[in-house]
Amino acid sequence: MHKIKAATHFALLFFFIGTLLFLLQLLIGELSVITILGYFYVIFAIIVNLIMLVIQLLILAFRDDKLMTLKSIGILLLNVPIAYLYYYTVLNYLI
Repeated sequence: MHKIKAATHFALLFFFIGTLLFLLQLLIGELSVITILGYFYVIFAIIVNLIMLVIQLLILAFRDDKLMTLKSIGILLLNVPIAYLYYYTVLNYLI
């Protein structure tokens, strides 16, 4: 149960940090330290979220709390289209 809650908390934390970086980038409006920081943040977030996803899939395969695990996986996967939207917006905004 703790790993399920941890994955959900990580997903929400990555969402809020990503949104903060996105909004800062929109406010600055040009290539800056925030842009580079955001780039490395995305790489880091992808790695950590993939690890969390693998852990969640293992929990799903071997434990009985399937519904809670599926909800946690869903929350984790919600970050993917949001991150893509942010990425697409920043690239089009800077070009």
